[in-house]
Amino acid sequence: MVACSNGQRAVITNGEQEVESLSTAWLAMLDAQDHVKSYNMLSEIFKSEYSYDEWVESLTDERKFGGVVVSRSVSKLDVWGSQTEKSAVVDCLTTVKGSHPIVETVHMELISGKWLVAAYGYQQGETE
Repeated sequence: MVACSNGQRAVITNGEQEVESLSTAWLAMLDAQDHVKSYNMLSEIFKSEYSYDEWVESLTDERKFGGVVVSRSVSKLDVWGSQTEKSAVVDCLTTVKGSHPIVETVHMELISGKWLVAAYGYQQGETE
């Protein structure tokens, strides 16, 4: 969910809804360790950085939060570009059982009419 400063849900366009849905579905694939489906959603540029085996290894080695994901919500969603070439950045606040919250960032690009993941990263989120 994308929220305004007043706590209400921001109005988002169909394109933004698609990006939000695809990015959170992709993160759920990572949670479920569905390496094949998550790899298939990577852009060719991202795939040029990781072979499939390197992708699986990086997820196994680097994506350890110290617990099970218990909730995730979109905290920021930016989409920009022209009708045919668009990019998006989605930040998700992810709560992990037994650990501090994290912020996951998914950068997506519209390539030949299909949204693909161009980059992914995470960092420890702010505690309240």
